[in-house]
Amino acid sequence: MNQSTNLATGTAVNVMLRADDVQLVADDGGNGRILDRQFIGIAYVYKVGLHDGSILHSWQPHRVNFGKGTAVTVSFGEDHDLVCFHNQLAVST
Repeated sequence: MNQSTNLATGTAVNVMLRADDVQLVADDGGNGRILDRQFIGIAYVYKVGLHDGSILHSWQPHRVNFGKGTAVTVSFGEDHDLVCFHNQLAVST
């Protein structure tokens, strides 16, 4: 159920991302690090730790091959709308 609300600027929300919208580029000065990966035939699913302690997953084609411990810059595609949650309810952005 969507909740339309006017949250105050700076209110903490949880954001749901699609793993295929999480983009990774090897970068020693990046904002994350590869914690683990799983090969699923046509792709890798990477577990990425961000510097703030957050953990996310990224689906990458099989030809993108990062080893465990690789520093990466994480960015997000714009193909899908982000879904945000506040107090366990989806909120409009």
